[in-house]
Amino acid sequence: MACTRVYSNEKHYYLGWNDNYLCVPTKSPYKFRWSLRGPISGYQCLQWRYPRDRRWGSTKYLCAKSDDKPVDGRWSPWSVWSQCTKKCGSGYQHRKRECTNPRPKNGGRSCGTRSYQTRYCNKHRCSDLPKWPEDFTYRYHHYTPSTSTCIRTYERSNYFQWNNYYFCSRPGRQDINMKWSDYGPIRHMRCVLINEPRELRKNGWYDNYLCVPKSSPYRFRWSYSGPINGLSCIQWMAKKGYHGWNDNYLCANRFDGNPVIATTPKPKPIHGGWTTWGVWSKCSKSCATGSRMRLRSCSNPYPQNGGRTCYGGREMRQNCNTQECPRVCGLTFTGNRGTFRSPRDKRGQFSCTWTIQVPTGYRVRLNFGFFSVGASRADCRRGSDYVTIRSGQYSTSLLLKSLCGSGVPGNVYSSGNIMRVTLTSANNIRQAGFSATWLALRIPTVPPTVRQECGGTLTHSKGNITTPNYPNKYPSKQDCIWIIKVPVHKLLKLRFLSFDVERHSQCRYDYVEIRDGSSQRSTLLETFCGNTLPKSITAFANSLWIKFHSDSTQARRGFKAEYYTERRSLGCGGKKWKLYVSEDDSSQYCYLIRYKRATWTSARADCKRKKSDLLSIASSDEQWFVRNELMAETKYYELWMGYNDLRREGQWAWSDRSEVNFNNWGGGDPNNGGRRKNEDCGVLKPDGKWNDFPCNHRFMYICKRKLS
Repeated sequence: MACTRVYSNEKHYYLGWNDNYLCVPTKSPYKFRWSLRGPISGYQCLQWRYPRDRRWGSTKYLCAKSDDKPVDGRWSPWSVWSQCTKKCGSGYQHRKRECTNPRPKNGGRSCGTRSYQTRYCNKHRCSDLPKWPEDFTYRYHHYTPSTSTCIRTYERSNYFQWNNYYFCSRPGRQDINMKWSDYGPIRHMRCVLINEPRELRKNGWYDNYLCVPKSSPYRFRWSYSGPINGLSCIQWMAKKGYHGWNDNYLCANRFDGNPVIATTPKPKPIHGGWTTWGVWSKCSKSCATGSRMRLRSCSNPYPQNGGRTCYGGREMRQNCNTQECPRVCGLTFTGNRGTFRSPRDKRGQFSCTWTIQVPTGYRVRLNFGFFSVGASRADCRRGSDYVTIRSGQYSTSLLLKSLCGSGVPGNVYSSGNIMRVTLTSANNIRQAGFSATWLALRIPTVPPTVRQECGGTLTHSKGNITTPNYPNKYPSKQDCIWIIKVPVHKLLKLRFLSFDVERHSQCRYDYVEIRDGSSQRSTLLETFCGNTLPKSITAFANSLWIKFHSDSTQARRGFKAEYYTERRSLGCGGKKWKLYVSEDDSSQYCYLIRYKRATWTSARADCKRKKSDLLSIASSDEQWFVRNELMAETKYYELWMGYNDLRREGQWAWSDRSEVNFNNWGGGDPNNGGRRKNEDCGVLKPDGKWNDFPCNHRFMYICKRKLS
């Protein structure tokens, strides 16, 4: 330190003014001097006064000046690169430098921010696979391990409790491309279900899977009741052993890390070659220009062992039967495509029938070029002029459509390979009528040796679902899940057309389970089995969850069902609003999910502009609806609700002034932020529990209003 003595000749030493100093760092740009005789020339001075002491006087000054110029900082040389975090499989290393060559002083500029560099290293692939079980661990980590190959085992419905558990393989071994899913198994991978029946939050632990590539040598098996005999296992300890997580094990056959290497030499590629052209097919039309084709195949020889396929087309087409068709009333067509029209200038009462028959395994698609027959009415067959279309060759076959009036109808499809079109008229058909074109479409079939996919998500306003292989017997050990979702302003209905499932008094073997909603946690509506045609189902929500299960015995024909929609008679005034009916007093409420993020005050103001208020929850049934129907559409993010204690601390109330009859606080809440005491607004957490939170945070929210 550089020190300057501050003293006064008038003050005696015994008064303490013999050892007083002002000190600054040695490298300070300021040089201080003490003056007893006024300011010093060339210095900036500050007068030191002591008004209560007449001996002190008025000529004492502390003076200073800066003699040094600003010095800009410069970087030191880079340090050597640190050791690579991995010996193989792409790790990383870093190096650093400091602003000390020289350091900035006297107001000089700093060096900047690039004091740290990283780069990848040891990018070559590891030679050995990790050994099982000694090269694998499962444990809690405060941070993601950087030297090991790890996956985080999470469950989004209980995210914070499972955020730091990792399944890792030893560094220096190959990455085996493990993946984790809490939304079911991953396609094209080999997966094992990780579950614990004693876990308190069972709603999240039914679709969590550990997956590895299908080519992986590891065949994992899971046990929640101790190690599996004959296999090598590692313990899957979590949550300090609570809730059943003390005796879970992941097991597999012992593996020494050396995969079996095939010694068979790779065969040479064989390039494909075309066969000669086949004979011409039958003309698709008997008149008015049809078409025919001939085929060849890339099988002379087939491409094998990675050989090239054939170049060019496999089919050749040409026109045929180009002569004009005779004008007659009603014909039978047997080609794959064609055109016909109603007769012109035909007087009096008459009826014309056209029968279209395509090859077995195909169905008929009928398309109208123009259409003007009779007057438009709700039931066309009550009029004098109309057209009927049936799936089959008889007048009693299944009626597909009755058409009348003007306007081109949409396409009509038969269920089999025959369609019957009949024009009935009691008046004169002159220039109007109709023109139609038919086309044969192949009915998709699945070979018996190939497992037919089942289930899926359906979003159209109408459609059909069937069991695999219908109308033949369904396969054993099937679990097919269909989720039907339609717009919220539509009323969804399901009707069974045929039903034949193994009978049981409690439907425990083969069954069809239907839930009102889009998840397995939605309300159960019905469970069906046997061969009695079930009643029609009307969804309360805008979605249905349908599961078909078959065991290993007694396969039947299964079922065929159709779903369709109708406009709801009561709505909330918009397609985005959802309707809920209280079971307590049959009151109807509308809900609107707002995906933008806002503070609690801004969110409520937005709801007010929509003649609603922030969400209130009056019962456990409404809580279930919000958690499983509304929050599912937000992927279970935090949401503002109207519960708050802004008016008076500790007295929680709904912003829409509804009565407080129910609460669902999480453990330890509300706690007002502990020492911060700043949490006055209610939030719905991803698990459906409530939490108090600072009102100035930004979350998505739900608006609610009561239907008058």
